[in-house]
Amino acid sequence: MKKHFLLPFFFAVVCAALLTVCFAETVKVTYHMSDTDSATALKSQGERLYATITPTRDDGLIFYGWSASADSSDVLPYATTVTQATEVYAVWGEGYEWNFDTD
Repeated sequence: MKKHFLLPFFFAVVCAALLTVCFAETVKVTYHMSDTDSATALKSQGERLYATITPTRDDGLIFYGWSASADSSDVLPYATTVTQATEVYAVWGEGYEWNFDTD
């Protein structure tokens, strides 16, 4: 008898989880890499702001992170999550770029 009770319960939990994932509200994030270059992404609410790809430039400046304002050099923490449509601006500066060979 217990098996018959657990099956509908398990099915209900799985369906609720799938509905949450499938119908999670998405928000638009606009990444401004420069004055003329930008990209837009759709992210789920609660997803991290930072993308897996780091923007680069050809002039030797290093990407420090994203700022909430075009006039600010304050970098948002890496753990920042998206809760609403937002625009962020790349912060660039001088520095050294370290690349490690894992071989």
